Amino acid sequence: MTALLPAGLDPLIALALVFLSLVTSAITATFGIGGGSLMIAALLLVMPPAVAIPVHGLVQLGSNAGRGLMM
Repeated sequence: MTALLPAGLDPLIALALVFLSLVTSAITATFGIGGGSLMIAALLLVMPPAVAIPVHGLVQLGSNAGRGLMM
């Protein structure tokens, strides 16, 4: 499973980012704003910007698709 992670990204950090994605998605669903900003800030703490921005786009795509399916 760790073969799917980028080199240098600790599996525990990756798990924390997945959990944070759930939390920030809930923040956006509840308040309508703010979750994406929190997620990009967290990603920038552990990844360089050239990696964090595309990853954030994929996280947002998955989050919005999941919310769309539920609605």
